[in-house]
Amino acid sequence: MFMILATVAGAIGGLYLLVKLKLPWLRSDLKFLKFVIGLGKDLATCKRKNILPIDVFEKTADKFTTKPMIIYKGVSYSFMEVDKMANKLANVALGLGIKQGDTVAMLMYNEPAFVWTWFGIDLYQAIDDIANDLKDIEFYTLEAQNSSIPSRFKSLADDLKAAADQRIPRDKRSSITMKSTNCLIFTSGTTGLPKPAIVTHTKCMIGGFLYTYCHVTPDDILYECLPLYHSAGCLIGIGTSRRNGVTMVLAERFSASKFFEECHRNNVTMIHYVGEMCRYLANSPKGDYDTNHKIRVALGNGLRKDVWTLFQKKFKIEQILEFYGATEMPVGFINIENAVGSVGRVSPLIKRIFRANFVKFDTDMDQPVRDEKGQCITAAPYEPGLLLCSLSEQTPFEGYKNRDEATKRKLIHDVFKKGDVYINSGDLFYHDENHYCYFYDRLGDTYRWKGENVSTTQVANIITELPFIIDTCVYGVLVPGSEGRAGMATINLLESEKKHPTADMISQIEQRCINELESYAIPRFLRFTHMLDITSTFKQIKATLKKEGFDPAVVKEPLYYFNTKKQKYCTLDKEIAMAIEKQEIKL
Repeated sequence: MFMILATVAGAIGGLYLLVKLKLPWLRSDLKFLKFVIGLGKDLATCKRKNILPIDVFEKTADKFTTKPMIIYKGVSYSFMEVDKMANKLANVALGLGIKQGDTVAMLMYNEPAFVWTWFGIDLYQAIDDIANDLKDIEFYTLEAQNSSIPSRFKSLADDLKAAADQRIPRDKRSSITMKSTNCLIFTSGTTGLPKPAIVTHTKCMIGGFLYTYCHVTPDDILYECLPLYHSAGCLIGIGTSRRNGVTMVLAERFSASKFFEECHRNNVTMIHYVGEMCRYLANSPKGDYDTNHKIRVALGNGLRKDVWTLFQKKFKIEQILEFYGATEMPVGFINIENAVGSVGRVSPLIKRIFRANFVKFDTDMDQPVRDEKGQCITAAPYEPGLLLCSLSEQTPFEGYKNRDEATKRKLIHDVFKKGDVYINSGDLFYHDENHYCYFYDRLGDTYRWKGENVSTTQVANIITELPFIIDTCVYGVLVPGSEGRAGMATINLLESEKKHPTADMISQIEQRCINELESYAIPRFLRFTHMLDITSTFKQIKATLKKEGFDPAVVKEPLYYFNTKKQKYCTLDKEIAMAIEKQEIKL
């Protein structure tokens, strides 16, 4: 008997050692899959019983009637109050003749009315198509009529006061399923025009699950300062409150100076971020509330490696859940191990289960690299690869509303075998030998110079680490007589610094680029500006900068070019620009 037990113990020990040495990622995979299985079961139940997100909210409201759902500017709105306001709005909308199949556009900022307006419309699902002609559209405002509101807008303030707050009968939405469109959320439009991504009820439901990784409970309080009209604030922020009974402290907008004070005042336990927001906070002056708070977890995306460490140390936040996801994509990843800079582990097992892969990409040809058989080639460790996800019933792609060409461009055919179809994420990643995955760049941002791919994100991160720089925007510009695009960095200096860079600043930028970047990745041009254009979620807008290029006749801000012979940045004036145009100066 003893020998049998010893043999079993030895086998278990050997198996443990084998797993630890050969499959170190298996433990995190099992944790991730446990979450996914729970999500799958929940979604399967909703699909079978046709339980929609609005049904989930009504159940949560019945359970937490008097508990605050929203705290906004110090005023609390209970789950019951939000429920009643949503019912009022739904009844008013029905009275106006709005019916299933109509589309209601919400033009609102962060405010409690955003939540109950969305829920009110959702109660009978008025989403179908987008009108091309706006002249026949009816405009309504929830505010009382006043001089600041255009005469074409009709006020619903009195109607809402008089409306019944009873719930809309469920049979009004009985024909709606989890596959039906819940809403249309426009993409940010940083690399092109904004496109209306189709968001199904299934995707809405998933948004409320992300905080499950950190064992969210109804006692948690979430601070939400991201715009509700984007998927992050809407699907994750509101979704977390709707599903879990969490109180959401809603801020009108992000403020670095008020962030931790508001978190302290409201006993916030969870925060929701985008990476640039964390950078602003990490670089802000030391404050009284930096560590005087109850925040236990931060969830979001786009947090750079260097900012991650500084942010977590400065504010003493125990857990950071960095994830990757796009409004229109059916797959995403999440880092549950506090691995700095990573969006999660994408092991061979995870790739196989979710049919996701990273393939080599040619930025010049703007398409994946294929072998002699015409198949895509899987990217090696540390090699940038385009994320693709197999199109299937489990991973559908709803695409963009009324944008057939844009939808088609997101699909890649014959990837690993004839006839297969994969969804193109438009994002490049690289992974290490332990299968930790890191964001590399967006397609359209990466450019090619001297036969090499250059990551704008990598270059910008390295330059921005200098203490006198707020932000850096990197992009490629055309240079006559040269293949590809030359790198150009537009730099925003700290407020306390001069608007024009000093010689010492230029020298530090030179040394950092030369020491930290490959020669082909060193920006050939520098531009210094007082402000960079960004979206409401802090994404850089590069179109105008690319168009203006390095022409001193157009750009009235300080310009420099990289003198390859002297290995230093020199002032770029009209004469130098002309010499570059005539190919008299080589870059």
